[in-house]
Amino acid sequence: MAEPRTPPLLQVAGVTKIFGGILAVGDVTINVNRGESIGLVGPNGAGKTTLFNCICGQLRPERGTVELDGVSLLDLPTYKRARMGVSRTYQRIEVFPDMTVREHLVVALRARQSTGRLWRDMCNLSSVTTDESGRVDEVLELVGIADQAEVPVASLGLGSCRLVELARALVSEPVLLLADEPSSGLDIRETAELANVLRTLQHERGLALLLVEHDLGMVGEVVDRAIVMNLGNVIAEGPFDTVMADPAVRHAYLGVTA
Repeated sequence: MAEPRTPPLLQVAGVTKIFGGILAVGDVTINVNRGESIGLVGPNGAGKTTLFNCICGQLRPERGTVELDGVSLLDLPTYKRARMGVSRTYQRIEVFPDMTVREHLVVALRARQSTGRLWRDMCNLSSVTTDESGRVDEVLELVGIADQAEVPVASLGLGSCRLVELARALVSEPVLLLADEPSSGLDIRETAELANVLRTLQHERGLALLLVEHDLGMVGEVVDRAIVMNLGNVIAEGPFDTVMADPAVRHAYLGVTA
């Protein structure tokens, strides 16, 4: 007798989002398995970030369901989804310039775990516990910025700021990371370093990854499979090389079918 299949970690079913009568995401269904890396790709305006926002809680879809480990997320605020293990980075970097790299991670760790107000955590950074310090150091080492722990973020370059944001998303030990254009603005070397970090997170830590990215070369190196969206709909899904050769995908990107 065959063993029963493990249900997906993330189940998105029939999600639809409309803005002012314009369909942004139309009846999208995707699954992400535990420890799986998926690239969510497509031309500008395809609906990728809108779908991210429906998963993370910044937007509520008109129709459809979003479940993590079989638990519906639709009625949960963003911070509760984060505490369940959903973490995210943004295309537009969101950092506090006057804080050090370490302080960013301490605040993020407490914001995910504490039931109190965020301002209390931010005002209590001097009382970092041994456990908190150990967790922060581990993540800084993992993403390769341990030597910048005490540096104010305002003095860092774009590539390092991207890694700070990634570290901040990882410090709470998520089970699912949604990364929105993490290589935006990075040079070739920085992009390669980021891709290496993402592969390490998946292969050594078992982290599931849903990646929105325009750098298709990076996507091809990192993901197990790709999902292509266009005009709010999924038009192809499967191994990266296979979907990129699909005529519908080539037409979406290039306006040609050959």
